[in-house]
Amino acid sequence: MPSCNEGAIVADTAARVLSLFSESPGDLAIHVVLDGMDPVAVKSLNEINSENIKVTELPENYGKGHCLRVGVRASESKYVAFLDADLDIDPGSILLGLEVLEKCDDGSIGCVYGSKFHPSSTLSYPPLRKVASKVFKITVQTLFGLNIDDSQTGLKLFRNSDLQRVINDTKENRFMFDLEVMILLNRNGVKMSPIPVNLNYRYSSTIGLKSVMVLGAQTAGLFFRQSIKRK
Repeated sequence: MPSCNEGAIVADTAARVLSLFSESPGDLAIHVVLDGMDPVAVKSLNEINSENIKVTELPENYGKGHCLRVGVRASESKYVAFLDADLDIDPGSILLGLEVLEKCDDGSIGCVYGSKFHPSSTLSYPPLRKVASKVFKITVQTLFGLNIDDSQTGLKLFRNSDLQRVINDTKENRFMFDLEVMILLNRNGVKMSPIPVNLNYRYSSTIGLKSVMVLGAQTAGLFFRQSIKRK
């Protein structure tokens, strides 16, 4: 669980995840990686007083992707979940993702991802962001040949064995990390399947020209680097 300046909210998210496994707490380990110093988050997480929670506080801001890489490299479980710390997404979808992976004992599906485009998803999402998500979905499918409909929703689950095969090949430190992982998994023949999410977008900010340009530049940079790798 990567977190950047979320304060006490990350503890609320961790507590929600803990409640999902109240009947089998030994099956769960939550690794919160704080992207920079966040004393409020540390205090709030410590107050939960749970052996299931591990906190790594980075000395400065490195980016979401770097935080996820730190967590993956430290993981020893059968499955690994990525979950944003801001509570935009109901963590309950984790259980659905685990159910999908558990049913595929042959390993035919190695990744399940939360999708805003799943017909069973429940969304409270600004119209402009819906349009931006659809444009980005088409861009990803066109540039990278990925048969996925949503790479950026902040909930994903993986078979750890598949994830460990690609983690050392990742280079992205920020928001393109999730997409990079999915590209690498796809190249390794790992199949991915969408699951519905309950998303309640809390922020009042809108997408501006600067945000669009940054996202476009990051996507182009990832495409360029992946193109070089294929040669």
